[in-house]
Amino acid sequence: MNLVDDCLYYLAQHINDFNTLYNCLYVNHLMCKSVTPRLWSQPLFETKRKGLLVRTYLSCLNEEEKANLIRFDINLSDVNQRPFLQYEKYMESCDNLVLEAAVYKWLSLTTTNRIYWQDLRVKQILRALWKMFLSRSHNFKSLVYNVSRWSDVEFNLPERSMILSAKPSLSNLQVFNLSIIRSSHGCEGPLNFLKSIPSVCSNIQELEIYNGDWEIDSELFCNIIKSQRNIRSFSYMGNTLNVISSLKAHRNSLTKLEFFGSSIGSLETLTYLEYLESLEISDCTFTVNSDHILSSTFRNLKELSLMNNDIEPDTVAKIIKKAGHTLKRLILDVITSETMVAASQYIQDIVYLGVSVNLEIPSIFFLWIKKLRLERLIFFENSIICTKNFMRDLRMSLPSTVTELIIDSFNPTAIELSNFMQGCAAPLRSLVLRFNSKCIDLYLKVLAATVPMMKTLETLSFTNSPHDLIWKDSQKRYIGIIEESGVEILTPK
Repeated sequence: MNLVDDCLYYLAQHINDFNTLYNCLYVNHLMCKSVTPRLWSQPLFETKRKGLLVRTYLSCLNEEEKANLIRFDINLSDVNQRPFLQYEKYMESCDNLVLEAAVYKWLSLTTTNRIYWQDLRVKQILRALWKMFLSRSHNFKSLVYNVSRWSDVEFNLPERSMILSAKPSLSNLQVFNLSIIRSSHGCEGPLNFLKSIPSVCSNIQELEIYNGDWEIDSELFCNIIKSQRNIRSFSYMGNTLNVISSLKAHRNSLTKLEFFGSSIGSLETLTYLEYLESLEISDCTFTVNSDHILSSTFRNLKELSLMNNDIEPDTVAKIIKKAGHTLKRLILDVITSETMVAASQYIQDIVYLGVSVNLEIPSIFFLWIKKLRLERLIFFENSIICTKNFMRDLRMSLPSTVTELIIDSFNPTAIELSNFMQGCAAPLRSLVLRFNSKCIDLYLKVLAATVPMMKTLETLSFTNSPHDLIWKDSQKRYIGIIEESGVEILTPK
């Protein structure tokens, strides 16, 4: 490539609007050549016209491959013309369920015959497309593999022989998302597919495994983990047997770790991940006494999220003690005196705080956040706040650095809201309140009187509002006052 080619290619990589990229095709030959790889890297995710995309891909098949499809009563009369470019070689990302849905869509546009679930014609088209993608595209970067209850697990997957012969195509695979949400018992396709992964790719950097079939031997996942060179991000749901220990192979590269709906023996096994920057644990249970958790400190942890876990407050306090010094972002639902004492002592530098509160908020919580330099504060929807004078305490302790406040946990009274708005000293740019049809009129009246005094506020929105929300005439009057002050009211689209 010459300098002009290089510049155009570089520009194309930084255009994120699909329509703009498409229009670039008509500028000149060089621009067309530069943007085509971007447009066709993951087109199934970026357009609603998936059926037409399948037609284009079918036109890329050779005559022998087309003849094989015609034998299965597949009408290819509209795909005879060979395309101008080899679009299939630009494929970088694919999802087996999205591809299957696209094939069904194309078939529905080209046949008057009835299309059945798991139609043999769809299976043959998928087989031809997978074979083409895996043999001609040498730049696969992302692969999403779903075993869904709505799809035959043997139906929409590339055969193992295709995978094993596709090492050049998959050798650059960086992202692999695996989701098994039905039993694969008796189905060799998914198991053979997973067994072949370690043989063909070793450069996966982002690995997600959501395993709803606990009968699958976890060694299958361990082999995938161990066969990679440098996994940076790992998300997992399922049986953790041997999975956590297999992550030791990536102790020098793993920076993001997520566990969902799993049974975790002890966080002690994670402390060897000294470069870990983000840790999220949700809906998990711990089977080891808290006294054995975290004998050493996470040195580089910047983000910590602990939600809906079967975990004692003293364990959470110990985690905070070991990980709090470097945190910038915290999401937590164990808000007790014990955990907040630990937070006030060891967490000083966070800028993002999201909490889910069960009943009463200890007073030390407000003393703690007052000392912070928070930029974003969220009270999540599933909170149950029974703390008297919550809005008053929040107003008095809200850091002067907060620019976004979300209160999705309860509905304050109109007086509480009015006092908060009038006394809030934080430079809020975004305020989100919980929608309640019974008090929305009073809220709008209060907001119309107080929002114009908040010179920094830019947007106001309501969670839990109906998607078909239509403001009444009486409400529109207050909304007009709010908008005249320069504040945009965001409503569901």
